[in-house]
Amino acid sequence: MAQHRIMTILLFVCLSLCFEVAQSELKKDGDPCIYSADCESRCCHRDSPKGSGKCVQKSSPGVRCYGPNYGDPCFRSHQCNSGCCYPGSSVYKAFCVPKYDKTRRCLGPNFEDFCYSSDQCHSGCCYNLDTLGKVPICVRKSEYTCLGADDGNYCVLSTLCKSGCCRSTSVSRTYQSGKCGPKAAENEECNLEPDVGLYDYCPCESGLVCEKGIPRDLAVLLKDLEKASQVNMMKLLLNVTNRRICKKPNTANN
Repeated sequence: MAQHRIMTILLFVCLSLCFEVAQSELKKDGDPCIYSADCESRCCHRDSPKGSGKCVQKSSPGVRCYGPNYGDPCFRSHQCNSGCCYPGSSVYKAFCVPKYDKTRRCLGPNFEDFCYSSDQCHSGCCYNLDTLGKVPICVRKSEYTCLGADDGNYCVLSTLCKSGCCRSTSVSRTYQSGKCGPKAAENEECNLEPDVGLYDYCPCESGLVCEKGIPRDLAVLLKDLEKASQVNMMKLLLNVTNRRICKKPNTANN
């Protein structure tokens, strides 16, 4: 009888410790997130139309947690009660929709399903077609270069890069994917969130702030201007005036 009581107490202690460990791994309010289940508040709020999210309290004004109802933002189909997360024109604008029939294409995980990361696909490979307006799809791993998380890998979401930095691969902005890279250093260009319709997001290294300024790679910019059409030249010049670079806090407003 005493032995049975001891075993019961030990089991209770073990379960309590496991619960505490699980709770400690949950993200706090303000932490970046993708899934509501990752947050202590059970609410990952998409605070940008470009896909970034942060943990918040459900009671906060204007909050929209990922899933599970029709019209709610999502990144995976299992976040939706309907079992279908549809990206529309961009993975940044994916939302829960009714799954009327088997012909509706949802986000992952089968061959040719929509995707935004390779771990979403059964094949382990999510491939971007590199054409504006196209959404990445699950493909066979041996066929293409897959979206990844390491520096140099193609990406569509900054939150999926280990560095937290997904940069555009072309000044012409015609590609739908960027590449994971290190965070921006002092005087390098930075973006607090992707540009409109573009996959270009890169925060600064620790201790630096992202403020308006002209990046030091002006030679690259001049070469781009030489090759650009008149329309693209105007776009580039407008983009330069809105560019941000990483600065030390005491020089940020200079």
